[in-house]
Amino acid sequence: MLAQVGGITVDDDTIASVVAVLGSTRRPVEMDRARIDRRIRELALEHAAGGLGDDTYLARLKALREARSRRARRPASPRSGRSSGYAPWPSQSSKQTYRRRRQT
Repeated sequence: MLAQVGGITVDDDTIASVVAVLGSTRRPVEMDRARIDRRIRELALEHAAGGLGDDTYLARLKALREARSRRARRPASPRSGRSSGYAPWPSQSSKQTYRRRRQT
């Protein structure tokens, strides 16, 4: 597994994109929408398994759809998290140094 991770190569543009997203104080709307969509799928599975009655399922489904609709109309919200100085990915030179150290 370490060899696989050590063999990952990521270009500088990708690293810059990841750093920009993780360093941002704004949470993308797509993240909220995906979270709500996942909850809708989980709710449907619970209903199909018999864990929820029809009335409960429909009420919760309606609430989730309304939340998704409201979220789509709002701008991205601030999020707490790491500062913009956070380096989520080691630089290419750091990975090369790691590989050299592992080989010795």
